[in-house]
Amino acid sequence: MGTAIWCADLEKRYRNINAVNGVSFLVEPGRVVALLGPNGAGKTTTLRILTTVIRPDYGRASVCGHDIIREPMLVRRAVAVVPQSVWLNHYLSVRDNILVYLLLRGLSWREARRRTSWAIDVFGLSKFASLRCEQLSGGLRRRAQVARVLACQAQCYFLDEPSVGLDPSARLEFWEQLAHLVRQSGATTFISTHSMDEVEALCDDLILINNGVVVASGSVKGLLQEMGKTEVEIEVGSALTTPLEELLGMDVESEIRGNVLTLRMRHAQWTLPRVLEILANSGTVVRSLRVMPPKFQDVYLSLIGQTQVGSVSQEEAGKGDGLESP
Repeated sequence: MGTAIWCADLEKRYRNINAVNGVSFLVEPGRVVALLGPNGAGKTTTLRILTTVIRPDYGRASVCGHDIIREPMLVRRAVAVVPQSVWLNHYLSVRDNILVYLLLRGLSWREARRRTSWAIDVFGLSKFASLRCEQLSGGLRRRAQVARVLACQAQCYFLDEPSVGLDPSARLEFWEQLAHLVRQSGATTFISTHSMDEVEALCDDLILINNGVVVASGSVKGLLQEMGKTEVEIEVGSALTTPLEELLGMDVESEIRGNVLTLRMRHAQWTLPRVLEILANSGTVVRSLRVMPPKFQDVYLSLIGQTQVGSVSQEEAGKGDGLESP
């Protein structure tokens, strides 16, 4: 089946700062992958290298089977990029923005018009298709930008903070649309984001970068199941007389306030029944039970640490806030 994205020992230095310091990973075709890390971790530099905006100082990489150094134009034809900043012609209508973008990517007039109509319909832009982009809200501009990129049907998408600027309800709808479209197309999708909810909603795998190196990678569901902690609130009939540590005798974080016992545990599917059995054997009456599933944000903080180390050099900061669009 091959590899959609592959890189080995990528390095990029800005004066005395290693923005990327030996990054290596591979992405299988058709996967939706989150690139995570604190500010200054090296995410945007890595994406710029993979999309041929900048050259690495050292290391090798290929995207869609094309070497980023020897075949940059083939890489650019194979990928489509949604940068963090909104890149639209404010004086063109939404329809013309999408149409011109597709024509510039080499599509025929007929095919470009067909895909433009498809994108406008799928992303709910019909009411705004004739409006100039300068007349749109920030959220609608973002929606139009993502629509025109997905309309080109690339082999690989690079999305830098795709849902930035959207309100909570629009974000949920957008995630649903985006997840459906990228999986329907079978394209490999690489998402750089700070939203842990976005990771859970969209992504199959993650690559976590800090201080220019990959510190963790794997399946989102696998990491959530392995490292996530389920929080359980148990209201008991009377105050506990036995110390919790002695009562539970297992690897469970616990806290009690009045008659409410709060527990945080891994592998709740096995641990929670055992906890309830121990409480029952001690004569504790359980009046109510509330279970809150693990959050990926907790897993992220566990992996990266509470201190977000790393800074962006002046050179990197001066290049703009996000990817440039090939």
